[in-house]
Amino acid sequence: SSYNNDGNVVNATYNTSGRFGGGYSKFGANGIRLPNSALNITGSVTVSLWLKLINYSVNIFALFGRGITTQPTALQYTLSMRTNGAIDFEVSNFTIYNVTSVSVAGAKPALGVWTHILGTYNGTWMGLYLNGTLVVSLVPSFTSLNPRALTNAQVGIGHGAGTQPIYIIDEAMIWNRSLSANEVTDLFNNQSY
Repeated sequence: SSYNNDGNVVNATYNTSGRFGGGYSKFGANGIRLPNSALNITGSVTVSLWLKLINYSVNIFALFGRGITTQPTALQYTLSMRTNGAIDFEVSNFTIYNVTSVSVAGAKPALGVWTHILGTYNGTWMGLYLNGTLVVSLVPSFTSLNPRALTNAQVGIGHGAGTQPIYIIDEAMIWNRSLSANEVTDLFNNQSY
């Protein structure tokens, strides 16, 4: 990245079949780790990625973010997938746990199709976009993110425990601001950032 927040591949495989060039698949524990301190965002945040599912999950797993989804006190922000296929954008401020959740294509994202997923939070509003379209939003009950997330909280792509589905992730990005609806649409249509 232009901000020196490049990931370190710990347990993932480069795949030439990414959405834009190559992506990563076959994630194991820790997947791709990113610099922890630079991504300790306590204000507005946007998390975005392209996902292509090959099969579905039997466990909850994190796609991309900072924290540990099974420990709300360690969570700041993350995109994850539930066992029923619902895509979640989750944020936390340590004592209160807000979750925005939506099911894609009925119950699960379609297999074998690239889906753009983006979650954004600005302290007074949070929303989840799929393929450039807002699908769910809410007013969070807190105005800042967890400043006390564990110092060793994972920041990464494709991390989590248990049996994960087979999938490819490409163009994973984090902003320390909330993107506007126009910027989300532009990102989906043109991969402009």
